[in-house]
Amino acid sequence: WSSDVCSSDLRRWRYRGPFAQLVGAVIVVIKTDQGITGYGLGAGGSVAAEIIRGHLSHLLIGTNPLNVELLWEQLYTSGDAYGRRGVFVMALSGVDNALWDILGKAMNQPVYRLLGGPTKDRIPIYQTALNDAMFEAGLKQGVRQFKASIQEGVAEGRDGMKRIIQRLREIRHK
Repeated sequence: WSSDVCSSDLRRWRYRGPFAQLVGAVIVVIKTDQGITGYGLGAGGSVAAEIIRGHLSHLLIGTNPLNVELLWEQLYTSGDAYGRRGVFVMALSGVDNALWDILGKAMNQPVYRLLGGPTKDRIPIYQTALNDAMFEAGLKQGVRQFKASIQEGVAEGRDGMKRIIQRLREIRHK
């Protein structure tokens, strides 16, 4: 095996396959005694799923799911062993989303209204673009803010950084 192959193979730095964002996604389903089911999207893959099944779910049993903020504080505080960062918070976010979904359904209100309602009539969007074709398509649809996905140069020191800066300059002039 060659260390050159490992360091230059872009697949080893970042997964860019189909549905890349969903590789580590978890869907949290919480059912209440009152028959309300809440759904939440989190991240962290099988590790997060195990944290939810083996830890967080036990702390929710017997609680009032409408106390979303109190439950979040209790669950977050319980994460000392995980460091309360990274995959633990990814798992917790899925649970939190499911609890907010339950609250919205129980109150017959959209969650955005429970969180204070809209603050603007419209907000600008941004699009993640992996290549020039995606930038061009976004521009044609009226998108003006982009997140540029830099796929090469990151591990190549100063030369790589110079190429990244040049690429970002090219993108800005589109």
